[in-house]
Amino acid sequence: MKLGDMARAHKTLIESLREFSKAVNLSSEQVAAASQELTAVSEEAAQASNSVAESAGDIAHSSDNQLKDILEIVSAMEEMSAQIEEVFSNAQNINNIAEDISDKSDGGREKNKRCHYADE
Repeated sequence: MKLGDMARAHKTLIESLREFSKAVNLSSEQVAAASQELTAVSEEAAQASNSVAESAGDIAHSSDNQLKDILEIVSAMEEMSAQIEEVFSNAQNINNIAEDISDKSDGGREKNKRCHYADE
């Protein structure tokens, strides 16, 4: 092989290595850009996940508060029901006493009439 052929082959080899180096450099830049985009998307996803978790926590807290309110309402309704039953029982007692008084009053009137007729 001649020296000129070797020089051309060497030059061709150097050009090929330069092209290969440029291609590797371009690929590295593309990988770096894709990595940055992936990092940004991951950060956004993490923020969205945190926001969802906070919202879920808020909902759970609100649900707990609503449950407490409902339990307080149920307790108040049970107290009112007991008071209504007591009022009803007292009203029945008053009605029984009134009937007893009425019966005794009628009996007293009857005795009074008999005494009045006996005196005549």
